[in-house]
Amino acid sequence: MNAQSVFIDHMERLWVLDVGAAFLGNVTKKGPKLVLVDMENDNVERVYDLDDIAETTSYLNDVRISADGNHAFITDSNMGGIRVVDLISGAGRVLLEDDPSTHAEPGFVTSVEGQPMLLANDKPAAFASDGIAVLNGYVYYHACTGRTLYRIEESLLTDTTKTKKEIQAGIEMVGLSGVPDGLVTAGDASLQGTLYMTAIEKDGIAISEYGNGEKGKWKIKDGNLEITWESGSTDYWFNGVMGFQRLFKDKNKSYTSGIRKLLNNR
Repeated sequence: MNAQSVFIDHMERLWVLDVGAAFLGNVTKKGPKLVLVDMENDNVERVYDLDDIAETTSYLNDVRISADGNHAFITDSNMGGIRVVDLISGAGRVLLEDDPSTHAEPGFVTSVEGQPMLLANDKPAAFASDGIAVLNGYVYYHACTGRTLYRIEESLLTDTTKTKKEIQAGIEMVGLSGVPDGLVTAGDASLQGTLYMTAIEKDGIAISEYGNGEKGKWKIKDGNLEITWESGSTDYWFNGVMGFQRLFKDKNKSYTSGIRKLLNNR
């Protein structure tokens, strides 16, 4: 077994994602699988065969579970796209496989500890959809090679009557972030909460609070953004390695808070 992802969902179920690709090689037939483990007795409760949604050169990377517990969302960091598995029937589908949002950003080079991430052939590493999380009715996802965070409503991915065009139309660009590998939700039983993102270039994590609705007025100060919120507090958003953090702009130059830099003066 080649376990790439081990995840305990909001229903206290343990999931193990077997990529079926030893040593980062090609996928072995009958190798890719999603395993549900009963944590009370450590027994395997069910095994989902993922052969139908894993290509020969796939690398299934991470798995998260829908709010209702009936679907699994799986990223493929080699081929891109989001794999959706119906946990009742076991049927799987490949969605957004040719959408740019699930692929490495062209020309982007990831840096780790100040050094470019290069392959053995000295070409920049290019990893597609990687981190994924379910939060507030949305599936958030991010290519490992890139700075853009996207989201799409859960229902668009789980409704089998939706067309490819309808699904792609539902993609929302959340905004710029650092370069993450994993995403995870810290929330309640209905997956309402906070999104945490690893920060490869920063050796840490970034916290986002999408959807809190607070707005503020902004201005550029010393090349960075200064935002004064309706509550009276102030944030400074720096234009550095992490980029300008996610902001929504409307015609009145008002921004909705996203990833925040939490400063001592807030």
